[in-house]
Amino acid sequence: MRRRVTAAVYAVIMSAGILSMTGCGLVAGGKSFTDARDSVVFVYSDGGTGSGFAIGQPGKPIQYIATNAHCVLDDRGNKLNVQVYFSVATNNFMNAEIYWTDIDKDLAVLRLPEPTTERQAMIFRPSDKVDVYGDFYAWGYPWSASFADDFRTFDKNDIAQTRGGIQKQSRVGDRDVYLLDLSINPGNSGGPLVNAKGEVVGINTFAITEYNVTVNAAGEVVSAVPMSEASYAVIIDELIYGIDRLPIPFTVAGDVNTQAVIILIAVIVVIIGSAAAAFIVLVKKKKTAPVAPDSSSISATMAAPSAKAYIKAVNGYLEGRSFEVGGTIILGRDSDKCKAAFPVDSAGISGVHCEVTFDGSAVYLRDLGSSYGTFIGGNKLAEKTPVRLSAGDRFYLASEENTFEFTIM
Repeated sequence: MRRRVTAAVYAVIMSAGILSMTGCGLVAGGKSFTDARDSVVFVYSDGGTGSGFAIGQPGKPIQYIATNAHCVLDDRGNKLNVQVYFSVATNNFMNAEIYWTDIDKDLAVLRLPEPTTERQAMIFRPSDKVDVYGDFYAWGYPWSASFADDFRTFDKNDIAQTRGGIQKQSRVGDRDVYLLDLSINPGNSGGPLVNAKGEVVGINTFAITEYNVTVNAAGEVVSAVPMSEASYAVIIDELIYGIDRLPIPFTVAGDVNTQAVIILIAVIVVIIGSAAAAFIVLVKKKKTAPVAPDSSSISATMAAPSAKAYIKAVNGYLEGRSFEVGGTIILGRDSDKCKAAFPVDSAGISGVHCEVTFDGSAVYLRDLGSSYGTFIGGNKLAEKTPVRLSAGDRFYLASEENTFEFTIM
């Protein structure tokens, strides 16, 4: 018996060790604001310079750069020739295609000619998950930080960060923005505003200066003295909404790393299987005398047929389709991960949006950190928190246009 207990404890310890080593990679999230240094690039165009940052999937080569539209378009909205520099000192750059723009939001995404590991993808943190009372950092290549330098390298070591806070979230020029108590200078445009974990909460975009203007009797301006300046960053939600329907990869804080989960489960299964095999060997080695069965302890048991759980699309793209929940079913846009898959241009639907899990007796719905939420009865589910469903319950993804009904048969 002692050997059996030892084997069981060993299996538990090994499983816990695997969880502690890999758990940090199961859910997307940042670690430190200094990690942003590995993502920021120098953007050069015929019309001037700015900053940008890599977007995509963490740990994989990147091919897309987010920046401001005014850094890559002229005053009439025409596309300029653009280069993305990883280092001016070593002439390390790529010519970039202006892949997507939104002039009203002053946002743009550049596409590099091929994937590269020169920079790392950043993780987005939507506004509803931002603690506005924390510290924030504006990263980029502002001229004010390097105009006195003998030589500007414009590489990772030349990236400047300005520390400050968010005063409030507001709306300016038909776009949602953060009002900052840090300075946005020329060259900062297009760079990321990150939280203490290095997750992007906004794109540094513009500043408004208030002047004390003096005019003479003829109405001519004699002097204009700056009195105050307000700096703004467009919130990351505007970029998420703009590119969510496009085949541009990006990662939102809280997204589940499905590949890591599968690997972890496989490792745990192997460990448990090995422990079970060891236990069986120990049992076989122990000789026991046969005992005649006691008729009073014998009972005839007939296994009841297992109930089956289904979700049926009430409306939307999947209307009329039913999906059996044989354990866990994931809903979202990523057809490689989701059994109930939506088109890539489905508004509001995240790559992996939510999941329904059936354990044979109870069914649970869980939001997987989606950008626009999962709802039951009009109430938005808390992220990563399972909610038990009852037969007949309806839930929807992002909007009521994507409604499902749960049944057990």
